[in-house]
Amino acid sequence: MPSTDRPDAVFVGAGINALGAAFLLGRAGWRVLVVERNDEPGGAIRTMELTLPGFRHDIGAMNLNLFASSPFLEQHRGLLAEKGFDLVTADHSAGSVFAGDRFLGITTDLAANLRSIARFSKTDVDAWKAWTADFEACAPFLFRIFGSPAPAPEPLGYAFGDDTDVPAPVRPVLRGLLLDSLRANLTMRFESEEVRALVAAWGLHPDYAPDSAGGCWYPFLETNVDQRRGIAIARGGSGRLIHALVEQIREDGGEVRTGTTVEKILIENARAVGIHVAGDQRIGAARAVVASVTPTALLQLTDGQLPAPEAERAPLALWPRHVQRSSGPVRPAGMARRRRPPQLLRPHRPVARRPCPRLSGEPGRAVERPAVLRRRPTNDL
Repeated sequence: MPSTDRPDAVFVGAGINALGAAFLLGRAGWRVLVVERNDEPGGAIRTMELTLPGFRHDIGAMNLNLFASSPFLEQHRGLLAEKGFDLVTADHSAGSVFAGDRFLGITTDLAANLRSIARFSKTDVDAWKAWTADFEACAPFLFRIFGSPAPAPEPLGYAFGDDTDVPAPVRPVLRGLLLDSLRANLTMRFESEEVRALVAAWGLHPDYAPDSAGGCWYPFLETNVDQRRGIAIARGGSGRLIHALVEQIREDGGEVRTGTTVEKILIENARAVGIHVAGDQRIGAARAVVASVTPTALLQLTDGQLPAPEAERAPLALWPRHVQRSSGPVRPAGMARRRRPPQLLRPHRPVARRPCPRLSGEPGRAVERPAVLRRRPTNDL
């Protein structure tokens, strides 16, 4: 793209979300420019040779399960395959090693998993069967919750359906998965510390401490989904996905420019009109500026001069970390904390595009305004 041309859309940051959006706009005929300060695009999705020559390692996202089942991939699978992106399934998805050369892992063979668990605890064989059965009962409601976008500017507000939305036997299980700490829920369920550790590793993955409220839902979903489907990984590394997106963007007439730092997003008459990059260069945007950055970075890039709707969302950057929206996975947060969020974050009424199941009703465990705030970049597509 010649430097004198003004692209339709300028993207700040070349992570998976920015590249995915630029890909779609390029397919729709927009001329896009993606600007990235690092030497390589991809953000949290990169594949590099870190040990021996020829051995490539994913240094960020590796598990592409949600992307594998996304409408984005369904629509563009052939195009991405032409650019070298292909998925394979790891049937032996995860495991833990313990003292005495002992190993416990998860495969797509339930019977094999139960035999492995039996070596650590006979009692936990039945507990694992219950863990699996609870997934069948709770998964539709969990995915319904996590599939509901956080409405702005009231990100803590969600409408709840009728009591009949969730069968009575499922309600206490669902409440526990959403509200319990990982330690509390696993200690209640499993006898063996090794089985608990196998599951708990997934709780630490999205930055939940063992005693953090609401830390159980992700390990619950991950272990059960892995047992049913395995883990989808990219042949040759997740970086192949980034390479495919970048190649198609360029083929459609766009540009991905790395090693370039955006110093400011230019705003005129309450509209973003372009960017200012290092080296005193101004780049205008004919139709849109898309900032795929954290709320803190957005405030810095705009000098706090955000249009009104964005300004109302900007204080998200000032939330306590346990309710902060960032690049982590979707998580229920701030439900059982002593600290209260700022007044702006306590909506006057619960709203949502789609109703979520009712979770209240148990003394001491009622939830007035649950929040589902965090999402992994890889999952957004």
